[in-house]
Amino acid sequence: MPKTKRPVAAPAEAPANPEHSSRTPLEIGLGRALAAYARHLLAGDRIVPGFATRLDGPHVLVDVQAPDGPGHVRRRASAYLRLCADVWGQSQSAAERAALPSLVATLTSHPSGGSNGWSRFHELETDPDWLEGLEAIAEALVPGAPEEAILLLRRLYDVDGRFGPDRGLYSRDFRKRKAPAAIARAVTARSPVTPESEWMRSTSPHGAIKRVVPFATSESAAERLAVASRIADVLPQLSLSNHLTCYALVDKALPALLQDGDGAIHEVALGVAQNLGMKLLYHRAYAEAKRLLDLVVPYHVALPESLRARWECRLYLDACTGAADLDAAEEDWHRAAALDAPTDPSMVGRCMFWAGDVTDRRGVALARVAKGLVARAEGGDPCKDRKVVRPPTADEKARLVARAAALSGNALATAAPRIEQDLERARAEGTASGRGFQAEEYAARAKVREASGDLAGALADYEAARELSIAAGLSWQIDHHGEPIRRLRAQLAPAAPGTIPAGFDPPWFLDPARTADERERAAAAWFAQPWREFPATPQAAAGRPFAYVLLRDAVAHSAALWQVAETDGIDLGDRLAFAARALVVLDRWTERRDASLLESVLRDSHELAFFGTGCAVDKKPAQERRPLLDWLGQLVRADPLDEAAVLQGLDSVRWTSLAAEFAAKVGDYDPLRDLFDAVRRAGCDGEALATVLHAYQPLMRNDWSNFGKPRGAAAKWESLGRALASLDGRKLAPALIAWTRAQQAVPGYYGLPRLSSKWLWPLYHAWSEAHVPAFLAEVSKGSLDNGKSLSKTQKATRRECLDWFAART
Repeated sequence: MPKTKRPVAAPAEAPANPEHSSRTPLEIGLGRALAAYARHLLAGDRIVPGFATRLDGPHVLVDVQAPDGPGHVRRRASAYLRLCADVWGQSQSAAERAALPSLVATLTSHPSGGSNGWSRFHELETDPDWLEGLEAIAEALVPGAPEEAILLLRRLYDVDGRFGPDRGLYSRDFRKRKAPAAIARAVTARSPVTPESEWMRSTSPHGAIKRVVPFATSESAAERLAVASRIADVLPQLSLSNHLTCYALVDKALPALLQDGDGAIHEVALGVAQNLGMKLLYHRAYAEAKRLLDLVVPYHVALPESLRARWECRLYLDACTGAADLDAAEEDWHRAAALDAPTDPSMVGRCMFWAGDVTDRRGVALARVAKGLVARAEGGDPCKDRKVVRPPTADEKARLVARAAALSGNALATAAPRIEQDLERARAEGTASGRGFQAEEYAARAKVREASGDLAGALADYEAARELSIAAGLSWQIDHHGEPIRRLRAQLAPAAPGTIPAGFDPPWFLDPARTADERERAAAAWFAQPWREFPATPQAAAGRPFAYVLLRDAVAHSAALWQVAETDGIDLGDRLAFAARALVVLDRWTERRDASLLESVLRDSHELAFFGTGCAVDKKPAQERRPLLDWLGQLVRADPLDEAAVLQGLDSVRWTSLAAEFAAKVGDYDPLRDLFDAVRRAGCDGEALATVLHAYQPLMRNDWSNFGKPRGAAAKWESLGRALASLDGRKLAPALIAWTRAQQAVPGYYGLPRLSSKWLWPLYHAWSEAHVPAFLAEVSKGSLDNGKSLSKTQKATRRECLDWFAART
């Protein structure tokens, strides 16, 4: 949770209250904890307020000095985050207390819901003032409330989050700590919730939560704390797992953990609700997120952010239910607005690159809700984990799309000034990565317009969204929103019926709608293409994807190249205008398989051409990089910007550098197309090619290295494999064997590979007595393993495969 500036607090050694010349260890400890809390979690310059404190069993009673008179705090000691937050809250003026009575910055180390923890929280947990201050409070608790002291220290040192035989106490930065002798054994004792047997056991977040949920109703407070702590520890690992399943599991334990109403268990459980609530928000599980946010808002947990998160949930849910007052959710936004300023930092999204202020948050959240409503209107759900039971009626769809249109319009109105500012900054400075690449607002309106049938308007919005992505200057997102742009262009100007794709296109070829004649014409055209040959000259590369790869890399790395040019005193002109012109050319190629795969073969092609290898251009001497910048300037000025302009200026030396790289990696270019060519060369027609490609695509997509024959997860492959039996094995088997030999000669990450048994499976059905037995004999001798030995498991897998073939004959 970002703050406006680095907070400070009174020095730890200063008396918390100058009016008291003698302070108890409890007061000194609390003063140090308060100072650390403010130093790391609160904004502004703060001095620890005057206070007096005493214990009442497990509770800490604090009388706090405030501008309008003393305030009073009563909180269990083990709920130390809220204890500090309450004291700081009560030290405010009456008006400030009315708006925010407790300054709870967060109850979790992951307040954004992402996998990266908040660095300020980690700094707090390793601050000596924080550790020693809370240890002093625990020491004071031992005579009258030892159970509370045990809970405090077990939580502070995450005793239940550590496995292994070492039962020592350690801070978050792995410094050795000690508990008071009277309770030391109880503090370090292993809980039955996290037994020793779990130490080396690998598990998923779901599995870890399932194992601790039964202890949520335990009579032992230490065991209930272990449940809450264990759930809190695994939530950051919840990335690809089903979020709704996780919510259902946590929901079984959370009510029991929150029953105490105060103390460590309650506070850690609220932290779970805060963390998971934000995770579900950014996973678009709005209903479940709101239920969790409803738990944390009454306790003022990260209140401005929690209110804005709940506002987003309410916007979506009210629109889905057709609430009478669709603006009722604004009360949460206005309440949050009274607590901070529009320019204060705000969590715009889970992505670590998404940074922005409160105004950005509003525009992005409105856009997210609009996209979610469109997804619902189209019969889906914004949460990918949710199974939709009932699609909306026509009236419901119209209502949802209308509301989405209003919200997306508001999102763009909110974001428009910032968008214009970012584009101007990108033109002037080269990039605007702080905010510009977040194109949620345009993308949301595009979704709405497409759902409404306004394809031209949707296309314009997607193009504007892609321009913002280019403005960011991040090489990996130059084609963000490119897919819908090309799809809409194709819808607005469809190809003539029966048109054959220009390049090898397996999805089109395998489409059940294809006729035998279409497949045969496509097979003949594609087989005739010299895709594995490198053109002798740049001019001979016309109609091949080499110009595409060079131009794409120039656009992808344009931000860095423009910066280098500026360093060298070269004015390349408007980067965004160049990118817009280049994308017109790139869009003609991007969807082609031969173009997209060539990107990997000639990675960083502009560097290969001009320097012979991938390198850091900015580290090269100015005279060495001048030819590259001259070529780039030539592209910027080219009219028209086309393939010929890209290839111009690549002399024989530069072309030879690309040729050498292509020759070294052509084996990895497109193995599926190599298979296509091998089978076509054997005399098979288009229908036979489709049968072979259907059988081989699952083999390429799945590992299956532990299966000697199709079984288990690979069992469904058999239906595809059996179709090979309808083909002429005397023609097909030699082609498949030749392709397999060729693939074994292509080095991978670990060098030349061992033969995986799955590549033999097609031969079981495409059988040829004249070819397959001899090949299997070579396999059994290890001749296809490139001189590498097999492990015990690999030998068993190979034996299973060969026995399967032996049973066939």
